[in-house]
Amino acid sequence: MVAGVVTTAGGLTITRRGNDVADPTRLILDALTRRHAEPRNGESRAWVYAEEVRVATGFSRLLLDGQVGDAIRLGAEQRIDAFALHTWPSKKYRRVAYEIKVSRSDLKRELEQPYKCAAALALSNQFYLVVPSEMKVDDFDLPSEWGVMLVSKGKTLTTVKAPWRDTPLPPYSFMLSLARNLQAVNPESVTIRGD
Repeated sequence: MVAGVVTTAGGLTITRRGNDVADPTRLILDALTRRHAEPRNGESRAWVYAEEVRVATGFSRLLLDGQVGDAIRLGAEQRIDAFALHTWPSKKYRRVAYEIKVSRSDLKRELEQPYKCAAALALSNQFYLVVPSEMKVDDFDLPSEWGVMLVSKGKTLTTVKAPWRDTPLPPYSFMLSLARNLQAVNPESVTIRGD
């Protein structure tokens, strides 16, 4: 590849330096980070945001009873691409899960395996598919629980608002996984001790 060549993917700028190409998924994650970290109406400290969050700690199975269909058993190793938790009771401790897709073929595979997003749906009040703005998703039959968010030039735009779903608060095992994730990103912010 030619050094310094700039192209766009979904409105996101990718600068190529030798074989180093900015990852479109990383660019989407950066846009989601800005969505939850930058002050909007004085709410910047209202959100806890994490990426690649496991649905539980350890390697056991997580039982989410009655939250998605009947009881489902999910491997704790399953991950949610991005997860945001609102910390205010007045916002009902809103929980938003994000599934990122940067290709139509990847989205098609996801839709053929609905169990893959079952944990994210069970643990959140809203679920969003997040794609580059140029990726056409209108011709896919998306589940009614999903909202759609586009990313263009580092900003998010909601095109289909995810419906609110009343779901129980996440189990302790998920909250521990979230804490562990946050500690790994910023070790000074969370202290987890093992005995």
